[in-house]
Amino acid sequence: MYRGLAPFAALVVSLCLIALVIGFFIFFVTWIFAVSDAYKMVNKQNDRVEKKRNGASA
Repeated sequence: MYRGLAPFAALVVSLCLIALVIGFFIFFVTWIFAVSDAYKMVNKQNDRVEKKRNGASA
């Protein structure tokens, strides 16, 4: 539940700072982190499903 709260808060802060140049940097760093974290979580979930499927069919 709290996993998405930190990136959301960082995006809100970066949008507030967008008038300054630092806001763009914070926004893109947060976006890249969120995308990579989502990719890792999907791979982890896929591994769990694959293990469960292989264990059930054996």
